[in-house]
Amino acid sequence: FLALCWPPPGPPPAPPPAAAAAPTSAPGRARAWLAKWNTFDRTALGKLGVDAFFTYGLVSNLNAGLTISFAWFSFCQQTGLSPLAPGQWPKFLLTYGVIYATFGTVTRPLRMAFSVSVTPLFSSVMKRLQARMPFAETRPKLNRTLTLLLFSVVGNMLCTFLLIAAGVWTAGIVSGVPPFPAGARLPFAGRVAAA
Repeated sequence: FLALCWPPPGPPPAPPPAAAAAPTSAPGRARAWLAKWNTFDRTALGKLGVDAFFTYGLVSNLNAGLTISFAWFSFCQQTGLSPLAPGQWPKFLLTYGVIYATFGTVTRPLRMAFSVSVTPLFSSVMKRLQARMPFAETRPKLNRTLTLLLFSVVGNMLCTFLLIAAGVWTAGIVSGVPPFPAGARLPFAGRVAAA
Protein backbone atom coordinates (compact mmCIF):
# COMPACT_ATOMS: atom_id res chain seq x y z
CA PHE A 1 0.00 0.00 0.00
CA LEU A 2 2.81 2.42 0.83
CA ALA A 3 4.60 1.73 -2.45
CA LEU A 4 1.48 2.73 -4.33
CA CYS A 5 1.01 5.96 -2.38
CA TRP A 6 4.58 7.21 -2.25
CA PRO A 7 6.92 7.00 -5.21
CA PRO A 8 10.28 5.27 -4.66
CA PRO A 9 13.26 7.52 -3.93
CA GLY A 10 15.34 8.66 -6.90
CA PRO A 11 14.65 10.44 -10.15
CA PRO A 12 11.48 9.59 -12.00
CA PRO A 13 11.88 7.26 -14.97
CA ALA A 14 12.44 9.00 -18.28
CA PRO A 15 9.57 8.87 -20.73
CA PRO A 16 10.16 6.67 -23.79
CA PRO A 17 11.78 8.59 -26.64
CA ALA A 18 9.29 9.91 -29.14
CA ALA A 19 9.75 8.81 -32.72
CA ALA A 20 11.26 11.55 -34.82
CA ALA A 21 8.62 13.16 -36.97
CA ALA A 22 9.20 12.81 -40.68
CA PRO A 23 10.00 16.13 -42.31
CA THR A 24 7.11 17.61 -44.24
CA SER A 25 8.83 20.30 -46.30
CA ALA A 26 10.58 19.48 -49.57
CA PRO A 27 14.01 20.71 -48.35
CA GLY A 28 13.58 18.72 -45.13
CA ARG A 29 12.72 15.53 -47.02
CA ALA A 30 15.70 16.11 -49.35
CA ARG A 31 18.04 16.54 -46.37
CA ALA A 32 16.66 13.38 -44.73
CA TRP A 33 17.12 11.42 -47.97
CA LEU A 34 20.69 12.68 -48.44
CA ALA A 35 21.52 11.89 -44.81
CA LYS A 36 20.17 8.36 -45.23
CA TRP A 37 22.19 7.62 -48.37
CA ASN A 38 25.29 9.49 -47.22
CA THR A 39 25.65 7.12 -44.25
CA PHE A 40 25.16 4.10 -46.53
CA ASP A 41 28.63 2.73 -47.22
CA ARG A 42 30.24 -0.08 -49.17
CA THR A 43 29.90 -2.58 -46.32
CA ALA A 44 26.17 -1.94 -46.26
CA LEU A 45 26.12 -2.30 -50.02
CA GLY A 46 28.02 -5.58 -49.68
CA LYS A 47 25.23 -6.92 -47.47
CA LEU A 48 22.89 -6.53 -50.43
CA GLY A 49 24.92 -9.09 -52.36
CA VAL A 50 27.56 -9.39 -55.02
CA ASP A 51 25.31 -7.96 -57.72
CA ALA A 52 24.82 -4.73 -55.74
CA PHE A 53 28.57 -4.44 -55.26
CA PHE A 54 29.22 -4.86 -59.00
CA THR A 55 26.38 -2.46 -59.83
CA TYR A 56 27.97 0.16 -57.59
CA GLY A 57 31.29 -0.44 -59.37
CA LEU A 58 29.64 0.12 -62.75
CA VAL A 59 27.87 3.28 -61.60
CA SER A 60 31.06 4.63 -60.01
CA ASN A 61 33.08 3.96 -63.16
CA LEU A 62 30.48 5.72 -65.30
CA ASN A 63 30.61 8.64 -62.85
CA ALA A 64 34.42 8.68 -63.12
CA GLY A 65 34.18 8.69 -66.93
CA LEU A 66 31.82 11.65 -66.90
CA THR A 67 33.94 13.45 -64.29
CA ILE A 68 37.13 12.95 -66.33
CA SER A 69 35.35 14.20 -69.44
CA PHE A 70 34.08 17.29 -67.64
CA ALA A 71 37.53 17.93 -66.12
CA TRP A 72 39.09 17.60 -69.59
CA PHE A 73 36.64 20.13 -71.01
CA SER A 74 37.13 22.49 -68.06
CA PHE A 75 40.93 22.27 -68.34
CA CYS A 76 40.85 22.91 -72.10
CA GLN A 77 38.54 25.89 -71.63
CA GLN A 78 40.72 27.42 -68.90
CA THR A 79 44.13 26.88 -70.46
CA GLY A 80 43.50 26.53 -74.17
CA LEU A 81 45.76 23.46 -74.06
CA SER A 82 45.20 19.74 -74.09
CA PRO A 83 46.09 17.86 -70.90
CA LEU A 84 48.39 15.78 -73.11
CA ALA A 85 50.45 18.82 -74.13
CA PRO A 86 53.95 18.74 -72.63
CA GLY A 87 53.92 19.64 -68.92
CA GLN A 88 50.12 19.85 -68.62
CA TRP A 89 49.28 16.44 -67.16
CA PRO A 90 49.98 17.33 -63.48
CA LYS A 91 47.84 20.48 -63.85
CA PHE A 92 45.03 18.42 -65.36
CA LEU A 93 45.22 15.95 -62.48
CA LEU A 94 44.82 18.86 -60.08
CA THR A 95 41.73 20.05 -61.99
CA TYR A 96 40.30 16.53 -61.98
CA GLY A 97 41.02 16.13 -58.27
CA VAL A 98 39.19 19.34 -57.40
CA ILE A 99 36.18 18.40 -59.53
CA TYR A 100 36.11 14.87 -58.14
CA ALA A 101 36.45 16.08 -54.55
CA THR A 102 33.50 18.45 -54.94
CA PHE A 103 31.19 16.91 -57.53
CA GLY A 104 32.09 13.32 -56.62
CA THR A 105 31.38 13.90 -52.96
CA VAL A 106 28.04 15.54 -53.66
CA THR A 107 26.92 12.78 -56.03
CA ARG A 108 27.95 9.88 -53.78
CA PRO A 109 24.51 9.47 -52.18
CA LEU A 110 22.95 9.60 -55.63
CA ARG A 111 25.35 6.90 -56.87
CA MET A 112 24.47 4.70 -53.89
CA ALA A 113 20.73 5.17 -54.33
CA PHE A 114 20.95 4.62 -58.08
CA SER A 115 23.06 1.48 -57.59
CA VAL A 116 20.54 -0.04 -55.19
CA SER A 117 17.63 0.79 -57.49
CA VAL A 118 19.37 -0.63 -60.59
CA THR A 119 20.61 -3.83 -58.90
CA PRO A 120 17.52 -5.90 -59.93
CA LEU A 121 18.09 -4.93 -63.58
CA PHE A 122 21.79 -5.79 -63.24
CA SER A 123 20.88 -9.18 -61.70
CA SER A 124 18.53 -9.87 -64.59
CA VAL A 125 21.25 -9.09 -67.13
CA MET A 126 23.72 -11.30 -65.26
CA LYS A 127 21.24 -14.21 -65.24
CA ARG A 128 20.72 -13.86 -68.99
CA LEU A 129 24.48 -13.78 -69.54
CA GLN A 130 24.92 -16.85 -67.32
CA ALA A 131 22.37 -18.77 -69.37
CA ARG A 132 24.50 -18.17 -72.49
CA MET A 133 27.80 -19.21 -70.89
CA PRO A 134 29.23 -22.69 -71.62
CA PHE A 135 29.01 -24.08 -68.07
CA ALA A 136 25.43 -23.06 -67.26
CA GLU A 137 24.26 -26.61 -66.55
CA THR A 138 27.40 -28.48 -65.53
CA ARG A 139 29.26 -26.00 -63.28
CA PRO A 140 27.00 -23.13 -62.16
CA LYS A 141 29.50 -21.58 -59.70
CA LEU A 142 32.23 -21.47 -62.32
CA ASN A 143 29.67 -20.10 -64.75
CA ARG A 144 28.73 -17.31 -62.32
CA THR A 145 32.40 -16.45 -61.74
CA LEU A 146 33.12 -16.34 -65.47
CA THR A 147 30.09 -14.13 -66.04
CA LEU A 148 31.17 -11.63 -63.37
CA LEU A 149 34.76 -11.68 -64.67
CA LEU A 150 33.58 -11.16 -68.24
CA PHE A 151 31.36 -8.30 -67.14
CA SER A 152 34.08 -6.68 -65.01
CA VAL A 153 36.93 -6.93 -67.46
CA VAL A 154 35.19 -6.55 -70.77
CA GLY A 155 31.94 -4.80 -70.00
CA ASN A 156 32.78 -2.46 -67.17
CA MET A 157 36.32 -1.47 -68.14
CA LEU A 158 35.64 -1.27 -71.86
CA CYS A 159 32.51 0.82 -71.35
CA THR A 160 34.40 3.14 -69.00
CA PHE A 161 37.27 3.62 -71.47
CA LEU A 162 34.82 4.19 -74.34
CA LEU A 163 32.90 6.74 -72.26
CA ILE A 164 36.13 8.57 -71.40
CA ALA A 165 37.25 8.52 -75.06
CA ALA A 166 33.87 9.83 -76.24
CA GLY A 167 33.88 12.48 -73.52
CA VAL A 168 37.42 13.63 -74.34
CA TRP A 169 36.58 13.70 -78.06
CA THR A 170 33.42 15.74 -77.38
CA ALA A 171 35.31 18.07 -75.03
CA GLY A 172 37.89 18.62 -77.75
CA ILE A 173 35.25 19.48 -80.33
CA VAL A 174 33.30 21.80 -78.02
CA SER A 175 36.38 23.56 -76.60
CA GLY A 176 38.22 23.70 -79.91
CA VAL A 177 41.32 22.07 -78.38
CA PRO A 178 42.45 18.83 -80.05
CA PRO A 179 43.11 16.01 -77.57
CA PHE A 180 46.42 15.07 -79.25
CA PRO A 181 48.34 18.25 -80.11
CA ALA A 182 51.75 18.11 -81.77
CA GLY A 183 54.32 16.85 -79.26
CA ALA A 184 51.68 15.29 -77.02
CA ARG A 185 52.85 12.67 -74.56
CA LEU A 186 50.62 9.87 -73.35
CA PRO A 187 50.66 9.76 -69.55
CA PHE A 188 52.69 6.88 -68.12
CA ALA A 189 53.66 5.69 -71.60
CA GLY A 190 56.55 8.05 -72.26
CA ARG A 191 56.15 8.04 -76.03
CA VAL A 192 54.97 10.78 -78.34
CA ALA A 193 51.45 10.43 -79.71
CA ALA A 194 50.73 10.95 -83.37
CA ALA A 195 49.52 14.46 -84.11
